Amino acid sequence: MMRTLLRVSLVATLAALLLIPMVTQAAGDQYRRWLNDGKTYTCTQGVGSVQVGLSQQNVEFNNLPADAQFTINYISNGVIQTDGPYTVEQTSGTKNYGAFAISFPSYPLTFEFRLDTLINGVVVYESSLLINCSADTAAPQPVTISNIAPGVESYRRWLDDGKVFTCTQGVGSVQVSLNNQNVEFSNLPVDAQFTINYIRNGVIQTDGPYTVEQTSGTKNYGAFADSFPAYPLTFEFRLDTLIDGLVVYESSISVSCAADAVVPVIPVNGVPVPDAPVAQDCTAGIPGGSVQGRLLETVSALYAPVGGAATTITLAAGTSWWIIDAEGGYYKLWIACQAAPLWVPAGAMGPNYDNGGAALPDAGA
Repeated sequence: MMRTLLRVSLVATLAALLLIPMVTQAAGDQYRRWLNDGKTYTCTQGVGSVQVGLSQQNVEFNNLPADAQFTINYISNGVIQTDGPYTVEQTSGTKNYGAFAISFPSYPLTFEFRLDTLINGVVVYESSLLINCSADTAAPQPVTISNIAPGVESYRRWLDDGKVFTCTQGVGSVQVSLNNQNVEFSNLPVDAQFTINYIRNGVIQTDGPYTVEQTSGTKNYGAFADSFPAYPLTFEFRLDTLIDGLVVYESSISVSCAADAVVPVIPVNGVPVPDAPVAQDCTAGIPGGSVQGRLLETVSALYAPVGGAATTITLAAGTSWWIIDAEGGYYKLWIACQAAPLWVPAGAMGPNYDNGGAALPDAGA
C-alpha cells in the first residue's frame, strides 16, 4: 500500500517539533481530526491494481493537552492496519498535509482512513474519511467525513422545546395532535439510522429505518396528528437511534387522555436497558486472562477456526466480545453462559478502547 507521502511529511514535521508552544485551549471536544475543507478522491484502474487518490490530508486540532497522541488507521476492505501512536504536532488550530495514494487489487473496494485521538492512552475521538468505488471515477468526488467521540451519547432525539399534546373529541374519533416534531442530533456517524415508533394503546407500529438527516445540531419539523376510536387512550411517540443496526438510544414523548385535554410533555431519553437475564448456572464462564475485543466489521460467526465452518449467526460491527482463545488466524469468542463459543477472523477485531484497550492475543498465521 502506498503511504509514502503521508509518512514522509509526518516524520519531517514531528522531527522539527522540538518545543510545542503553550496555547489557550478552546472548550468542547478534544481531537485531531480531518479538516472538512473540500477533500476529494479518485479511483483509477492501473496496470494490475486500482489506485485510490486523496487530494490532501489537512487536519484540525482542538482542546488537546501537549502529550495527546494519535494513530493513523488504514481500513482496506475491512482489514485494518494502524500506524502510531504519535504525539500530536500541536494542540489547536489546523495543519496542512499533501496528497495521499493507496492501491487495491481490484474493484469493488472500500477504504476508511481513520484518525484516532488518544489522551492518557484512551481513544477520545475518531475521525474517518469514507471511500467506496466499484469503477473508475469520472471526476474527483467529494469525500464523506464521519466524526464521533466514543463515550459521548449518540442520538437523534426529541428536542425539549415546549412540546404539547392536545386530545380532542371529534365526529366518530378522538384526535391527538402534537404542536411540533423538532429533533436534535449528537455525535452520530453519517450512516447512523433511526426508526419512528407509534405505540397506540400498547400496539406498536414502526416506520424505517431511515438514514439520519445530519450528524449534529437540530432540525425542525411541523405538527403531527393521529386518531383513536375513543377515550381512554395512551400514545407513545418513540424515536430509536441505530448504529451498525443496533439501537443505541431511545427518545419518547407520551400522553394519556380520558377526556379532552392539553398536555405539555417532556421527552424521556436514554440508552435502552436489556431485559434482566434469567438466573441460571453458568456452565461456560469467562476464563482468566481473557481480553475484550471490538469487531471492526460485521462478520458471519464460525463454529470452528476454519473458513468453511460458517454458521447462520451474524455479529455486528462495533460490538464487543471476550476473546478466550486464539489459533490459526481466528479468535474464539465467549457468547453467553448457556451458549457455545464462536470463532471469527482475527483481522476483523481490534482492541476495545471502551474497556481499557488491552492488546489482543497473537492468533498466528
